[in-house]
Parts: sequence; structure tokens; C-alpha cells
Amino acid sequence: MKIKLRALTAALLLTTGSALATSTAFAEDAMEWKFRVFLDKKEIGFHDYRITGTDDTVMVDTQAEFDVKVLFFNAYSYRHQNEERWSDDCLVDIAADTDANGKDFRVRGELTNNGFEVDNGEREQLLPSCVMSFAYWNPSMLEQSQLLNSQTGEYESVEVVEKETGEIDVNGVPVAAQQYDLVLEKGKISVWYSVDDQRWLALDAPAKGDRRIRYEPIAVPATQVRLSRNSGPGSDSEG
Repeated sequence: MKIKLRALTAALLLTTGSALATSTAFAEDAMEWKFRVFLDKKEIGFHDYRITGTDDTVMVDTQAEFDVKVLFFNAYSYRHQNEERWSDDCLVDIAADTDANGKDFRVRGELTNNGFEVDNGEREQLLPSCVMSFAYWNPSMLEQSQLLNSQTGEYESVEVVEKETGEIDVNGVPVAAQQYDLVLEKGKISVWYSVDDQRWLALDAPAKGDRRIRYEPIAVPATQVRLSRNSGPGSDSEG
């Protein structure tokens, strides 16, 4: 049994006309997202995000562990560790290591004078100077048309479609949420953000065999993080 996980780390999207949260100061205190992860209705692991820093430099540390069991055997195992450094909504460097059921992925990238250089062990790429990964925790991601996949090192084209509003349960508390569908070549990822301040609340992504990976929030920050004091609708971070 082999399950193919799509764009699980961070990470999206085409510029939209939707109103995003205005810039707020980023405190040095850590902000954390904690999710229980499900394959369809079965819980298989967790994905945690920890963010520290200031308005000028932000450090992002993510860790994911998934295990899919059939009877008494572990049929699929996934481990992902990713460290990113950001400045003004742009990646400064990235170091990500993934073990997807025994297949290893290693992505390294850094900002240079020529642009953002990425090496995934198989090829090197020179990307624009301002690159974003699938940083779901940062709603500025919703303004992008290409995003860096931290597992594969690919710079993926994405399109965002604004969907209906609804509610997401965060530890028993219903939160008004806006859904966005992120359309990629290999499938569609749905993400939800709080209506009041665009905090990331949940995610639903495709897996092999018409199954779905679902993130259920255990804890989300009380306020939203914005890395750039000047970012907002219509800003161009592809420069």
C-alpha cells in the first residue's frame, strides 16, 4: 500500500482580489500551529509549525510524522523536517529533509545576489529573488502564482479559487472561516482561514487512490502573523 502525499509542508497561490488582513507587528514570542492529521477518517499523525523572530527576520520550524497501519503492520511512513528563514515575505534560506516511506528527499536553498538558488540533489535551479514556499501560515501566500515545494524542491504553478465561507472547529470553538481551493497540476488543495484576521485553520489535500489528507487544528495562534509591514493585496513579491 503506497500513499502519495501532495504538498504537505508548507506552503500557495495566484494573486487574488480578496481582502487579506492588514500588516501587524510580529512579536519575538513563538507562534505555533498544531494539527492532527487524518487519512480520510483515520488519524495517522501530526504536523506542527513553530515560528519565532521579529518583523525583519522570521524563523519557521516544521515537523510532520505520519504512519498508516494495516492490521499490525506499518504500511506507510512519512517524516518531514523543515527549517526556513524569511524576511519581508521572501524566503532567505531553506533546509528540508523528508523520508517518504523510505524514499529520501533533501532540499537546500538560499538567497544570493543572482536570485534564490535551490538544490534538490538532482538538479539546481535559479529562481526569482523573492520566493515563497507553501507557507500556509502566511496569508500572503494567497497572492502568489508560483510556490516552492519544500519536499521536492519544485517551483510549482498554482491558482487560487475563493470558495464559500463556513465554520472550522478549533478545540470545540467554532470559528468563521473562508475556504480557498489551490489548484495545482497534480491536484487540488483546500485551505481555510479565519474570516476576521486570516489565520490559517485547516487543510485538505489529495492522496493516492482518491483519498484525502485532512488537517484538524489542535492549536492556532490567537492573532495572525504578517512578515512584511508593506505587504497586502496587489503587492508583487515575484520581483
